[in-house]
Amino acid sequence: MTEIFTNALTVVTPLHSVVWNLFLAVIPVVVAFSIVRLSRLHSMRSGRGIFMMLPILFVWLIFLPNTCYLMSEWRHFINNIAGSPLIQQVHQNNRNAVLAMLAATAFYCVYTGCGMLCFFLAVWPLDHRFKMVLGKFRMLFGATVFLLCSLGVYLGLVERYNSWDPAKLSRLKAIIGDVSTVLRHPVLVGLILLYGAMLWISYAVFDVWMDGLIFRVAAVRRRTRLGDA
Repeated sequence: MTEIFTNALTVVTPLHSVVWNLFLAVIPVVVAFSIVRLSRLHSMRSGRGIFMMLPILFVWLIFLPNTCYLMSEWRHFINNIAGSPLIQQVHQNNRNAVLAMLAATAFYCVYTGCGMLCFFLAVWPLDHRFKMVLGKFRMLFGATVFLLCSLGVYLGLVERYNSWDPAKLSRLKAIIGDVSTVLRHPVLVGLILLYGAMLWISYAVFDVWMDGLIFRVAAVRRRTRLGDA
């Protein structure tokens, strides 16, 4: 068992990086639920209420890419396997090596899955809370958020920007310059659009699943109340 665990660790992301990345992914979830809570205290139909929420919404938006960014962590898995003797041992049908590879794969499934779950939980409360406020602009708002999130993943993955970089004027200017560069490359724009569409479709599936879950929970509660009566 020790050998399996040790071999698995050779192809996974270091623990401190995992903890840090998950911490960053949780931030927009906490901010989203905080916005929903604050929105119940202030009317969102008034200009003043919406204006008060803008700084918090900005924080939510710049940290949101940290959630689906975790999907890119599979690159570390692939790179680590390519440079590890573990893959040769797997080809030789070494039992411990195979189990270590399965354990590492399961780890990345859970790790990246947590990132996508954080993404869904960071978007879903706001989507449902402001559904009536946005009205016919809900689709446009959703498309904008998903595309900006996809762009943020690119900026973090390739250009190595952090969510707090816009707070620095020099970094903000650099970000704007890199975004303008991206917009001049059709292939990059296409990839960002494709990833944004994938995020949108994934969220739509989650939204339908949540609606079904809420319906089933409500049905169980109704049956329970009728049974008690």
